[in-house]
Amino acid sequence: MYSSRYQKKIIAALGPTNTGKTYLAFERMMGYHSGVIGFPLRLLARENYDRAITIKGYQNVALVTGEERIVPEGAQYYFCTVEAMPKDQLFEFLAVDEIQMAGDPDRGHIFTDKILHSRGTLETMFMGSHTITYLLRKLVPEVKIVSRNRFSSLTYTGQKKLVHLPPRTAIVAFSTEDVYSAAELIRRQSGGAAIVMGALSPRTRNAQVDLFQNGVVDYLVATDAIGMGLNMDVDHIAFAAVEKYDGRSWRNLRSNEMAQIAGRAGRYRRDGTFGATGEVGPIRQSMVSSIENHEFEKLLSLRWRNGLLEFGSIESLIHSLRRVPKKRGLLRVDRPEDEQILGVLARDQEIVGKLNNESSVQLLWSVCQLPNFRNSASSSHHHLVKKVYSFLYEEGKIPDEWISGQIRMLERVDGNINDLLDRIAGIRIWTYISNKAEWVEESSGWDLKTRQVEDYLSDALHQNLTKRFVDQKTSVLVKRLRNKKDIQVDIKEDGVVAVEGVMAGRIQGLRFLDEKRENNSNRSLLKNAIRKPLSGEINKRAKDLLSSINISLSLSFDAAVLWNGFPIARLRKSNNFYKPRLEILTAPLMAQNLRKAIKRFLENWLIDYVEHNLRSLFKLTKSNSDSPLRGVLFQFFERHGSLPKSLVSGQIKQLSGTDYKELKRLGIQIGREELFMPGLLHTKARQLLFILWNVFNQTPSGYSMLDLSRVSIKVEPEFAISLYEIVGYRLRGDLLIRVDILERFLGKIKKISNNGLLTTDLELLNLLGCNKENFDSVLTALGYKLQNNNVSGYKFVGLKPGTKLKRSQNMGIKAQAVDENSPFYKLKELI
Repeated sequence: MYSSRYQKKIIAALGPTNTGKTYLAFERMMGYHSGVIGFPLRLLARENYDRAITIKGYQNVALVTGEERIVPEGAQYYFCTVEAMPKDQLFEFLAVDEIQMAGDPDRGHIFTDKILHSRGTLETMFMGSHTITYLLRKLVPEVKIVSRNRFSSLTYTGQKKLVHLPPRTAIVAFSTEDVYSAAELIRRQSGGAAIVMGALSPRTRNAQVDLFQNGVVDYLVATDAIGMGLNMDVDHIAFAAVEKYDGRSWRNLRSNEMAQIAGRAGRYRRDGTFGATGEVGPIRQSMVSSIENHEFEKLLSLRWRNGLLEFGSIESLIHSLRRVPKKRGLLRVDRPEDEQILGVLARDQEIVGKLNNESSVQLLWSVCQLPNFRNSASSSHHHLVKKVYSFLYEEGKIPDEWISGQIRMLERVDGNINDLLDRIAGIRIWTYISNKAEWVEESSGWDLKTRQVEDYLSDALHQNLTKRFVDQKTSVLVKRLRNKKDIQVDIKEDGVVAVEGVMAGRIQGLRFLDEKRENNSNRSLLKNAIRKPLSGEINKRAKDLLSSINISLSLSFDAAVLWNGFPIARLRKSNNFYKPRLEILTAPLMAQNLRKAIKRFLENWLIDYVEHNLRSLFKLTKSNSDSPLRGVLFQFFERHGSLPKSLVSGQIKQLSGTDYKELKRLGIQIGREELFMPGLLHTKARQLLFILWNVFNQTPSGYSMLDLSRVSIKVEPEFAISLYEIVGYRLRGDLLIRVDILERFLGKIKKISNNGLLTTDLELLNLLGCNKENFDSVLTALGYKLQNNNVSGYKFVGLKPGTKLKRSQNMGIKAQAVDENSPFYKLKELI
């Protein structure tokens, strides 16, 4: 199949949808003794396989996809997904459908490889859109382009509300939620809707389409999965959205993508129409013209990946995969998932230890191509791939017991629609594995078992979809919505949003929080009903915020910026302790320009808020002192406003009288054990430091804020001592004592002690704000010992040799990188 020798006849049938391209290829293949067609979807391969059986007989036709392999001995006609087309077999006729997908970022390199290298011995045919004409002529000069005209016309009819769409309409959306929402509304208005999504199995998809084809329902709601291969009696396509998430970001649909979908309307000689729903608004005239006249921008590059891989070592394999194309018009694919998995496992020493020859590397690459149908977290899929490879390397086959256990977990039909979708995706992985004859025991019959489980799950999913979107009884609320032409939406001053007198939710800050109800579909419909007035109200509130004075904003203990008591942003870790980044909490309905303006507004507010409340600390950055005072100030700043004297005792001894005056000017006091700044000991400053520390260190939310107005706090086992030291407390015994109080306490006991003897003094207890038990623990930590059952008070005995005073000098903050020659220059940058 891969040979440049077979150039006898290469044809490209190019044109829009409904031009009979696939039908033409099928008919031509039936005229040869052997042939293969590669389709972009498993569903299409299956559909044409079923048709070919009626013409050539079961024994002569094969179906090969990643998840199905039906290959009778002597079969001559193969229907495959593009990825599964046989590489070691020659066919008189070879065709590849939808070749414009060679420009797709994810799968494009597979199609490009077929365009460049796959040939039939007598005839090769490519089918697709005119967008690939330029590159196809450039890459395959000998190709003969045959333009195909659409059998029927396609006309734009403007926009209509969902409830006014004509029968035999397919509504197209681009998220599961929007598909469900539209289907719910259609169900209540017109009796029901069938569902078509890419995540559905072929069996479920066909069963849903049958509801539409057989007239059980007059509407179909679909994602862009409708764009390929579904030939149905659709008269009108209505776009409920014109932007999609392409796996990387949300973007507007391109004209050729819209045309692929719109082309499903009006099959063969019956004309079709397309338009938009009321929520989308009119489609741009330039876009309409492109779709109606089938004129689109040409593809400028096709995705490519080197197919001549080297398996001598893992390094040579990776190097060969990263080889760049030599032909112009080809663009190397940007690390598809199999390469990403390979990269992860290439760093796994357990796997690397097994890569001792070419076959082991080749096996690893084969396993890395195991599809992640569940779109599960990368680590989960990597673990599965690693497990499969380890079994194959060590045992030659995957153990039946392990496969059985994995399948058993999926063989359940409880749960909701999304649960069933996930299990179907899961069983598809095992179907793929079971079709790898070299991976499983030949006599195990796992391919049959997995197909049975998929059918079982598919039937359950079809029943659930039908029950939800066709047969479910109408709720009282939706009846009221259905009977009103103009829905009454009231938004009260306290943020309560009511639809027809029924509470739908509440606006808090700049977000809408919907009322939790048992019926999730009703919630989706309510959200659609209030979308427009809600958008207006949220945008109005955003403008009010931008014009408000800063006093209306505050910072909560859990690091949220509050506006009128409701969170509108959260502080997140950045590289700068004093300048965390902001995550804005806004509704998706807010205008983009307002969202950006609010982000700038809040960032400026936060800078001012921090600088104002920590102004005493920020004064240090403006000091022009020389060493050693500069070093003292630097450490004082690094430790956020309080510093154990023992850490800078050497520098303090070198301070001059001028230095002491500068310390006094800056508001820093040197006590017996601590350097501290009374200006930072007010509650608001310490609460702010508490919040900033939690954000910077990403501490668990369980670190709740205690009353920082207290002079001492009884320590608990779950306390993060370094956190409390940041806000000016020091641990002595069982108490966290505020540094200024600790210094007063040390001065007091020095004053009233007599030759090391100290009696219990009520004034001392009151100063610490503690009970007798805590007081004893503090004095013990300071080197005092209780004498004669407290009759004679306490005697200073000192600390035992090698015993350190019970305190933490590690603040838990990683020091910022600073230029040794100019620390405060860098400190200014931190601010």
